[in-house]
Amino acid sequence: MGIRSVITTSYTPPNHKSATDHPNIIIGYINTELSHGRYTGPFSKSRLESLIGPFRSSPLGTVPKSGPDQFRIIQDLSFPRNDPHHQSVNSEIDSLLFPCDWGTFTQIAEIVRNSPPGTQAATMDVDAAFRCCPIKPEQQPHFVIQWDDFFYIDHNAPFGAVSSGGVFGRLADTMATIIRHHTSDECRNWVDDFVLFRSPTTVSVTPTVPYVYPYDLPLIQNIANKLGWPWKPSKTRPFASVFRYLGFMWDLEEKSVYIPDEKRLKYLERIDVWYANSTHTRKEAESLLGTLVHCSLAIADGRSRLPALSRFVYSFEGKSFFSRRTPSASTMQDVAWWYATLKMPSPGSSIKPPPPPVDINLWVDASTSYGIGVVFDDSWEAWRLVSGWDRHPQRRIGWAEAIALECGIRWAIHRGMKNSHFIIKSDNMGVIGALEGGKSRNVEQNIVLQRITTLLRIHSLWISTSYTPSASNLADAPSRGVAPPGLLRSVDTFTLPAPLSSFLHSRAT
Repeated sequence: MGIRSVITTSYTPPNHKSATDHPNIIIGYINTELSHGRYTGPFSKSRLESLIGPFRSSPLGTVPKSGPDQFRIIQDLSFPRNDPHHQSVNSEIDSLLFPCDWGTFTQIAEIVRNSPPGTQAATMDVDAAFRCCPIKPEQQPHFVIQWDDFFYIDHNAPFGAVSSGGVFGRLADTMATIIRHHTSDECRNWVDDFVLFRSPTTVSVTPTVPYVYPYDLPLIQNIANKLGWPWKPSKTRPFASVFRYLGFMWDLEEKSVYIPDEKRLKYLERIDVWYANSTHTRKEAESLLGTLVHCSLAIADGRSRLPALSRFVYSFEGKSFFSRRTPSASTMQDVAWWYATLKMPSPGSSIKPPPPPVDINLWVDASTSYGIGVVFDDSWEAWRLVSGWDRHPQRRIGWAEAIALECGIRWAIHRGMKNSHFIIKSDNMGVIGALEGGKSRNVEQNIVLQRITTLLRIHSLWISTSYTPSASNLADAPSRGVAPPGLLRSVDTFTLPAPLSSFLHSRAT
């Protein structure tokens, strides 16, 4: 478990009030652990010391669950805090020493995106995952609990230990590797949640059974049985084209990901609670931000609708835990966007692979001395920035470079680009990074990104960005008001929409 210290004197702090207020819950939990052989006891303090030597116990506590009269048992291995005489169990553990692979959202999206027709997925959960990992006997004196002056040895990794995830994760990595070896298909997991993919070996000639697959769940269950690996049958979902993982629904046929309905309604309720008050605590803001960050995995357009709420969270820095603040107008606008988006059924995104890039040359650049320059194949265009464009403290060169990117995309759309993928060359790494991440800390630049992501979605466009040094950027000259040699000025320029016409002259001269 990552503990190296030797206990010289027993330390047995009292349990938390949340535990002593619910004795039946604690007693029921202890009896369950005893029946599964994960606890040994009860022992008096002297008897346990005679068996294993000095030991320390960690306080028990309870946390209410969403259901009535339901509680989660907490083994507080981070207790005590700020005690110069006693260290907590967790303070001794370096969780970085327990690396493991988790099946992240990005990994699953990549698998779904590149899966061949007919691919299916099944999901399985490990029963009491952490509690299946035995603790080495020499470390068990660090994992003792007490109730009514009697003590119990915990023999298996508890949920409160910071190393438990990594300890189980190593076993999960091994199991996933074994499954991949036997199936030659993808297998990923997030802690105890496993998702297994299978692709058809042939196309069936039977209309009712269009595909033939090399294996089914009994193969996985047989492997697990031989290893003593405990799947939880009630959580097993058979192979299908739609599956649930990481709290999202994934559709292998449509190659899409979306938020399931019960989650969507739950998140709307959280925003309703937010709307019910004009001021908020940091905890309330962090809770809503965490929810929306999770949603933004499936709703990529929402990433640019997070920075304002993030700034609101940071505004509490140095303030009292109980202080309340009023969110900015931009924060409330973004929350309103999320509310409207989550009102729609199955909000999510397509994760289809983009088509191959079309063969066009599109270069963009900006300069503070003149304005915006764009080169599209063999023609160029430029727009001069209006006087006073930089009066806002967050409208600087990075903002202008984002405007250049937007102008390039709008020109491509004007030239008929849709349902396609193209590459834009820019010499500003900051703008490239913001576009790839879907958001920017710069308020004004973030507004531009919101317009760009909307344009891409409406016109079914994929863009890739490519960095090019300023000296090689063909749009550098027009951004400075100079005609680039060998290129003609465009004759089919587009009308600037209102968000851009406020900052750019309709056509630079």
